[in-house]
Amino acid sequence: MILQVKDIHTFYGTSHILFGISLDIDEGETVCVLGRNGAGKTTTIRSIMGLTRPRTGSIKFKGKEILGQSAYTISRAGIGFVPEDRRVFPSLTVREQLEVAHKEGFGNWDLDKVFGLFPHLKNLQRHKGNQISGGEQQMLTIGRTLMGNPELLLLDEPSEGLAPLVVEALAEQIRKLMEEDITILLSEMGLGFAVELSNQAFVIDKGENKWSGTPDKLLENEDLKSKYLAL
Repeated sequence: MILQVKDIHTFYGTSHILFGISLDIDEGETVCVLGRNGAGKTTTIRSIMGLTRPRTGSIKFKGKEILGQSAYTISRAGIGFVPEDRRVFPSLTVREQLEVAHKEGFGNWDLDKVFGLFPHLKNLQRHKGNQISGGEQQMLTIGRTLMGNPELLLLDEPSEGLAPLVVEALAEQIRKLMEEDITILLSEMGLGFAVELSNQAFVIDKGENKWSGTPDKLLENEDLKSKYLAL
């Protein structure tokens, strides 16, 4: 078990957002957290990363408690985070943004390997962050995170705001990542993108666990999809 999240309660100020969220991820798995907008998916990811610290509960990475640790400490431990809003540096080139993020870690990601996963980025390496499209920024943000050589990759709604053809390309690139033995936790609203990539699914609503199981079982459960995932 590479990640164990148990009964976390997370607040924004006095607003109680997560009510006892729990999930487990085995090494090498790709797991999705699904739910409508506002269900608590991003807060779950941020809680794991230490950006919004839960007040109670437990988060263990490779058996060690990380709840309460700073985000940079959690990153150094081997967890990489790709935020929903991408956060590229507008004045740095694509190459510079990748180079500044490089560090030794679990894998062997470097510029050549990132350009192998995202060939389009190689053609854009002299472009600045504010000169590339949303889909290109998403590739850059994932590539930048991979340059830190994480063992666990957190992807927060990676398909948000992208055109369908770009989403298809992104799904293919995530499939290639799955061959690299990286454990992946991704949050998504859409069933298709997340379910076709995942070994296990968790459904949350209003900050609470509602269901967990295999993607096949989820796709068969019309009542569950209608109640918690229909827009």
